[in-house]
Amino acid sequence: RASHSLHRYFNEARINLVVLLLHLVIARRALQGDGRPLLVLDDVVTSLDACNRRFLARYLLRTFADWQVLLFTHNIGFYNLFGSYINFLSATVPPIVGIVLADYLTKYSKGYTDLESLPQADIGGFVAWILGFASTYINFFLPSINCVIVAFVVKIIFNKVGKKQ
Repeated sequence: RASHSLHRYFNEARINLVVLLLHLVIARRALQGDGRPLLVLDDVVTSLDACNRRFLARYLLRTFADWQVLLFTHNIGFYNLFGSYINFLSATVPPIVGIVLADYLTKYSKGYTDLESLPQADIGGFVAWILGFASTYINFFLPSINCVIVAFVVKIIFNKVGKKQ
């Protein structure tokens, strides 16, 4: 009966959004401080209009940034709200793999040094990351693999040159 009176003031999408947000708040409070909690959402946007989808996307990115979130949807519009964020991550994170691998193979294969002896800034690592990131925009082979290879090669060169000096 209470839901009938809510329909006088809110449309179906708004009611569904409020119910979803209540569930999310309950889940967040119940699992607060529980390591790295997991949130799985399966097609929660089918009854939401574009404005409410944008709100939900911003809410999830802000409120659940420290959670592992698996979001399944058939709605291409909702997926596209996350597209630029996903594209940014897929271009900026993989070069780090090449840098870490290059450092391991050329500097730390016999063990890591103590933190005090590490340089405060690693210019070679930064340059390798920038060039790896930039290589994702070259349409050749697989951009995610290209950026790892480019960052790896550039970092190896910087490490070899740094050893000689």
